[in-house]
Amino acid sequence: MKKFLLIALLAGGYYFYSISTENGHERIFDVANNPIPTSEYIKLRETQAIKMCETNAQSYNIDVNVCPKYISSKFPECKSKLPRDLPDFIDSKTVGVQVTSKYFECIAPWPHCNGKEIKNEFDARQFCKSI
Repeated sequence: MKKFLLIALLAGGYYFYSISTENGHERIFDVANNPIPTSEYIKLRETQAIKMCETNAQSYNIDVNVCPKYISSKFPECKSKLPRDLPDFIDSKTVGVQVTSKYFECIAPWPHCNGKEIKNEFDARQFCKSI
């Protein structure tokens, strides 16, 4: 089971590396030169999570067509992970990380077994009985 989670995490890391120069993602990493409104930055991170799911759907054991709805459904609940006082603009990578890291971790796709998210070893034992 640990190998399954490791493979999924590696696939996610590769995804981030491979898309870092795409238009929206380039804007995420270039905020020091081109500050953007925080609300726009958060939307870019949401789009990034959806694309991450779509790109790695097979690795996560998710139907690619489900990804937009699956990730978007997490947005309302995960908003509580954003800081209470948001800056007007994101003007550095450090600020971007401080503002969205917990939120992105919450909305990011996770591997699935039998239709359930697997976030830890307990979940894996409970939902992945056939693996």
